[in-house]
Amino acid sequence: MHDRCYFCFVGSSCQITEYQVTGIREDGSLALVNEYGEARADLKLPTDGLVRLIKHAFSMNNRLAVNVISAMGEERICGARYYRII
Repeated sequence: MHDRCYFCFVGSSCQITEYQVTGIREDGSLALVNEYGEARADLKLPTDGLVRLIKHAFSMNNRLAVNVISAMGEERICGARYYRII
């Protein structure tokens, strides 16, 4: 578990969901789609080093996915990965 996901404690119920990034909005929120095709746009870009990775990968037209951890009524982006589209 990444240290930036500090709100997931032992004994709490944590869930990690992967979303494909379909857009970055002007207000700093991400347009996301999960594996079932359900869209959401209520998560802001993280404020740590992941923001650079996310913006760079998206600007290079790579397929980009983020991991969102949910625990204790909060959600945070705690990981990202991208695949170069050839």
